[in-house]
Amino acid sequence: MAAAFILFMPNEIQLEIFHAVHDAGDALRSVSQVCRLWRELSVNTSTFWTGISIDISSIDQGVALGDPYTIEFGRLVEVFPWPATLLRRSGFQPIDISINLDSDFDTCTFSHDIVNVPWLTGYAVVLARFLAFYAARFRRVEILSDDLHPVRFLSLTLFDMPMPLLEQWSVISDKPRLTVLPPPPAPTIFQRPVGIVPSIEHTDTLYPKLASLSIHGITYDWGQFIPRNLVTLNLGNLLFSHDEFKTLLFHSKDTLQSLTVSAMAIYLPAQHVPTDARITLPNLYYLAVGVTFDPTAPYLATQLDVPNLLCLEIHDITTESERTWDTDDHLQRFYLHVIANWPLKQLTHLTLGSAHCPMDPANLIALQQDFEAGRGPSCFPSVLTTLFFNCTGLRNLRLLEPDSTTLKSLNVAINLQDKGPGILPSSSLDFLHIETQNYRELAEFLAQMKIYADLDSARIIARFIPTILLDIPPAWGPYLRPFLSRKACAEIVNGEGYFEVESGRIFNLLDNLPY
Repeated sequence: MAAAFILFMPNEIQLEIFHAVHDAGDALRSVSQVCRLWRELSVNTSTFWTGISIDISSIDQGVALGDPYTIEFGRLVEVFPWPATLLRRSGFQPIDISINLDSDFDTCTFSHDIVNVPWLTGYAVVLARFLAFYAARFRRVEILSDDLHPVRFLSLTLFDMPMPLLEQWSVISDKPRLTVLPPPPAPTIFQRPVGIVPSIEHTDTLYPKLASLSIHGITYDWGQFIPRNLVTLNLGNLLFSHDEFKTLLFHSKDTLQSLTVSAMAIYLPAQHVPTDARITLPNLYYLAVGVTFDPTAPYLATQLDVPNLLCLEIHDITTESERTWDTDDHLQRFYLHVIANWPLKQLTHLTLGSAHCPMDPANLIALQQDFEAGRGPSCFPSVLTTLFFNCTGLRNLRLLEPDSTTLKSLNVAINLQDKGPGILPSSSLDFLHIETQNYRELAEFLAQMKIYADLDSARIIARFIPTILLDIPPAWGPYLRPFLSRKACAEIVNGEGYFEVESGRIFNLLDNLPY
């Protein structure tokens, strides 16, 4: 009955329903196979077919390739039949294309038999030649590869094609991150054809609307590719010289709003970089940094001038196997340069991921004793405590898998002067998010919060956090209850959506307090 009723609706109404199905992410391909009317309506609506995904299953491996460099266009279409159908149905609409070049080939083995690699070089060449016909309509391009070989052919072909509608370009290799610094690589991709001189004007002509660039783990020749006026830039697992990195940022310095840099090695010049060589990004409000064991980690903090920064993320992505006796020194120097060079007082959002910055336990005990005695600090706080104290306007703080020192650093009360009330770091917080699997450290953190919240106002300036979000097992709820105080926060919620307590599931853990 319902199916028959919808068939009598005007075509415009049925198309509105199809649009809702399409926007919800459901496959419209099944709609086109219900009946002749639905097929005509859906197939002839080009906007339904502009999102194109290509992976190994898109290949008709029964088609003989022959020479992939000379195969005629009709045969190219046969190799990728469903993507070809989508491109035909999309008419003249802008295209969002996602290409997954992942294979089952284990690059960690010593076997290099090309027969074991599903994405053969020939298929990559055919795909590159096939897509080149439609490059002028590309709006967003995402390429994921676990092998640099096929992505090289795609990049060489596509990135030198005029793409006047291109807004977003993302190429990510999920190969393991380098743990040693090799010499700077020779250029391998994104090179201009012979006879074309690289220039900003040439780049603007090819892709004048490019606003978002994301490159991870792909060898690059930045002297050949000079994007400018970017709004979002995401770089990871790359090797740069100081001049290359400075040039890349310089051409987007007035437009860049979001910058993500992770596991990136900077080759510094032999001579000392002068202070006036800092790169000023006046409109950057979001900055995310993934720091590693690399001794050049402090480089970003010393060379980036971000006067209007509002949101900062720092993730320690050093693996345990990479940690050495001087690893913590590199990371500590990075935090010290952040404190000295970036405008922490105006930050509204701060995220620390797997923060690892050891403190001397004796210093922590001394600071606690100083507070209890009502005197000023007799030793320096930890680097992270200093970081938190400098974030005076912070509203949103996220601590992802923090170690014990991170949580302790946020709960250190200090008297600025003898007999004066103590203050706590980041006292302006509206929202605190803690993701942890360490029950003991979380319990100690909440217990210390309760102690401070119960003190007289003459002893300490209250720090009240309206919302605390915990990403923890729901079963921890009843065990944390003794450490909670309504004077410290208004609600404690779980990323899982609930806590499991004696009375059942509850949303706000404070609702389970006996008083």
